[in-house]
Amino acid sequence: MTLRPYSASPLRALLQVGADLAVVVWCWFWVTFAMAVDDAVRSVGDVGYRVQGGAAGIKDGLDGAADQAGQVPLVGDTFGKPFTAAGGAAQTIADAGRDLGDRVTGLALPLALVVALAPVLSVVLLWLPARYRFARRAGETAALAALPGGQSLLALRALATRPVHDIARISPDAVDAWRRDDADVVARLAALEQRRAGVRPRPVRTAPAALGEAGGA
Repeated sequence: MTLRPYSASPLRALLQVGADLAVVVWCWFWVTFAMAVDDAVRSVGDVGYRVQGGAAGIKDGLDGAADQAGQVPLVGDTFGKPFTAAGGAAQTIADAGRDLGDRVTGLALPLALVVALAPVLSVVLLWLPARYRFARRAGETAALAALPGGQSLLALRALATRPVHDIARISPDAVDAWRRDDADVVARLAALEQRRAGVRPRPVRTAPAALGEAGGA
């Protein structure tokens, strides 16, 4: 079966193209916004890593000072203890910075996915099935119209599904005309169903017998 994603009616096809483009723009916007959110969250995580780097540098300096102080005879250990304690505090700050960076960076991707997927899926899950149903119905209707007896089946579908006033405009007794296989009425009913499915109807031709009767009159 061949899918027909767009209607044969120019106006309807234009509306479909517009809707498709709107969905594409909608998805692009939210994906772009989610990427910006990811970058922003990672930049916050980078602050933690910068704190880690700065505190680690301070700790290294304090450890070096503690080593130098420890070399002073007799009082080296006493002089070195404050530097060692300060180095431990700097290490604690470095660890906290690393933890902050890891936690925040770990949230970046999940948060970005939520920001993108929630609005995108809320639209795509409505739009895509509707577009597929239309394309499938149009393809099936076009294929049926090309089959022998397909026009009669489409006419029967129109009789079963179309409003009474639409049928009455074609014939006041369309059901009887369909049973008699009135070519003109069958073709018009089939065209009604094809237009609803977005398929260009085959030209409606008046039956030769009807033309002959009109000429004799």
